[in-house]
Amino acid sequence: MKHPPLRTTTILAALLPVLLAGCVSPPPLGPKPTPTAVSDYASQQTLGAATRSDAAWPTQDWWHAYGDPQLDALIAEGLSGSPDVATAVARLHQAQGYQQQQHAPLLPKLDGRIIGQETYAKDFPGGILSDGWSGVGADVLQLSFDLDLWGKNRAALRAAKLESTAAELDVAQARLTLSTAIASSYADLARLYAERDVQEASIRLKETQAQLTSERVTNGLDTQAELKQAQAAVPAAREQMLQIDENIALTRNALAALLGKGPDRGLSIARPTVQIAARGLPEGVTTDLIAHRPDVAAALARVKADDEQIKVARAGFYPAVSISALAAHPAIGLENLVQGSTVLAGIGPSISMPIFHAGEIKGKYRSARSTFDEAVAAYDKTVAGAFHDVADAAASQSMLTQRLEQSGQALTQSEAAYEIANMRYKGGLSTYLNVLSAQEAVLTARRTHADLQARAFTLDVALVRALGGGLSASVANNTPPSAAAAANAPKDATHG
Repeated sequence: MKHPPLRTTTILAALLPVLLAGCVSPPPLGPKPTPTAVSDYASQQTLGAATRSDAAWPTQDWWHAYGDPQLDALIAEGLSGSPDVATAVARLHQAQGYQQQQHAPLLPKLDGRIIGQETYAKDFPGGILSDGWSGVGADVLQLSFDLDLWGKNRAALRAAKLESTAAELDVAQARLTLSTAIASSYADLARLYAERDVQEASIRLKETQAQLTSERVTNGLDTQAELKQAQAAVPAAREQMLQIDENIALTRNALAALLGKGPDRGLSIARPTVQIAARGLPEGVTTDLIAHRPDVAAALARVKADDEQIKVARAGFYPAVSISALAAHPAIGLENLVQGSTVLAGIGPSISMPIFHAGEIKGKYRSARSTFDEAVAAYDKTVAGAFHDVADAAASQSMLTQRLEQSGQALTQSEAAYEIANMRYKGGLSTYLNVLSAQEAVLTARRTHADLQARAFTLDVALVRALGGGLSASVANNTPPSAAAAANAPKDATHG
């Protein structure tokens, strides 16, 4: 078979430089921003001194470290039925579908068509068609392939892959947000039960004091005024207990809502039995934090995806070159679509170029660049927020140990002072006002110490959230491991 003549190909190749010269030029948009390098965030003095060689990053199932089977079950239940997690998963599937779409333009496209219609003819020239109605049809196969000379399709695929990575990280972030929210509410529940213990002791103390005062009144050592004061303290303490019970009920309702269930689910949540061991800051937190935070890693992936979209938009200024081939089997009489032997075939390049689009192409380019600029700013904000979260959690944990020590000493001294005041009162050497003052000091010290002990759980959950909650390595490795690498990645001077 003879090869097709090359006249069309030769002409198009000769015209390509002319077409390029006549293309619309990308507008200058100034220097591109770059993500702030991790070294630009001064954190070594604050975080470096707080790191421990024995501290580790949270594991993916970090809540198991608390040794509370009920908490394990609550978080598992919440993650399995969360609308927020389901939404993130759906967006991931959407991003994966878009990635599959963007892979298609890199491969040849083959389309088939069968055309058939009834045509009426009268006195058709040459007698090709007889007078009256007759069938006319064709079956066509068309092959096309975009040469992608400017890398538009490849950049679009890279952007889609990065968006898919970001969506996968969003799922991890949704899981982290929900699991830490459940654990935080669970920590509130543990704190409230500790407060309830203190309040129960307070009620018993005030009941004992009221009984003692009643006996002293009987013996003529006190008046009815002291007795009324002592008796009034008992229902006041019980009212405070009812307030704590209300808060426990509200916290159970909050947990049920986090689980995506009705309030009846909260009724079966028992008292927490959490065991706390402060984890501390792992070494490398000042440099490796962004590889462990799904929100930061997702923001970085979107920076890189939007950088690829700039390349896609820039390719719109240049001609698109493709190769297409066509094979057709025309027939007169629809029955001849199967029986006929006539074949028409052709192959050749085609070039399309922008000449006048009323600013559409420049607008898309400006929009892509602005989206990239926004992504860089969002990334920088997320990294700064990540360092803020870790610094806050570390500072609070550092102070907690000292506060617990001081509150323990205050409680011991207050209890000793109360014992002395009570003995003096029993012996008639002190007034009841002194007993009340010492009693209130004891109760205040007990509440403070109990709150600080419960706060250890809350702060540990906050640190888990700040450190990324055990982002899996398979996900984290889809993005550079440091902000410094990120800052050097999207630098393409051709983007204007």
